This record gives sequence, C-alpha cells and structure tokens, in this order.
Amino acid sequence: MKIYFIGSERQRDIAAYIQERKATSVAEITDKFDVSERTIRADLKSLRRVLPIETKQGRYGGGVFWVGLEDGEVVEFR
Repeated sequence: MKIYFIGSERQRDIAAYIQERKATSVAEITDKFDVSERTIRADLKSLRRVLPIETKQGRYGGGVFWVGLEDGEVVEFR
C-alpha cells in the first residue's frame, strides 16, 4: 500500500478523483469541485510534488494523468 500525505481535504479529494479515473481534465476537475480553474491549477502544482501525476497542456483545459500505479496497488490519502 502506498500512503500519500496531503495537506488539504480538497487536495485529498482531487487526488482520489484523479487516481480513480486515471485520466481527466482540468475543466472536469473544476466542475466537479466547484472552484476556479486557477485554484485547481494551484492544487495540481502542489499535488505534482508528492503524487505520481502528470499534467499536459491542451486545447480544452489540459489533461491530468495518474502514472506509475501498478495493477491492484492500493493507495491511501491522509
């Protein structure tokens, strides 16, 4: 089991959402959590420091991808 320590509850929720979906967009995360794109981008910047996620610029808000997770691997956010 991998345990990731993340400061804010919203960031833990965002991390769990990305991990569950494996790939999503900034626009989708913005809608899901009802915060501004700027807030999501700041959260993703912080999350990239501790999580195996990648972000890619794109035409429709960019992509957010969970990378490096083995099949069946359990992840917990605290």
